Amino acid sequence: MGVNRVHKTASTDRFVRLSSGKCGVGHVDSHKHVRSSVGLFDVGHMVQHFFRGAGATSFLEWLTPSSLEALPAHSSTLSVLLLPTGGILDDTVITKHNPDEYYVVTNAGRREEDLSWFAAKLKEWNDSHSDKVEHEILEDWGLVALQGPKAADYLQGFVDSNGGSNYDLKKLTFGKSAYLSIAGVQAHVARGGYTGEDGFE
Repeated sequence: MGVNRVHKTASTDRFVRLSSGKCGVGHVDSHKHVRSSVGLFDVGHMVQHFFRGAGATSFLEWLTPSSLEALPAHSSTLSVLLLPTGGILDDTVITKHNPDEYYVVTNAGRREEDLSWFAAKLKEWNDSHSDKVEHEILEDWGLVALQGPKAADYLQGFVDSNGGSNYDLKKLTFGKSAYLSIAGVQAHVARGGYTGEDGFE
């Protein structure tokens, strides 16, 4: 893995096990750089999903406490997957593309438990509802996070021309997403992140 090699040559203090791989931790200079400028994180270990179909909104509302029907298109919300007893199975980010399609990200550390739970709940839903739901796990998708106060300025330089003019990332406010061409690659770009700074995934 290319990113792994970079970690090993940098001043990373140690590696810890994360999902099916290892993650470099303790790199103080990297932390400070993200706080003052911009940094790129490989978060491809996270599990990415599409839920599609006429019942997609109702199905995800059945599994979470989120009011997805009221969520505007191309908007995201932090949510949780609820157990029937009211406990929490995992946290998640849900992005609504339209009422029949949602992009969902769940944690790598609970991959097997979450996928097994989704499979059981999908079967239960589709066996008892006419508004069916399809589930696609995006195994071949990469996922990177560009984080830091200069993230927008940096990423803007890689946004390709669309119809003669570049997409202005100022229009992509926190919690919003869009499909954009980034350096010639079609990408799903969402404004948000987990560092406390501005950023995109």
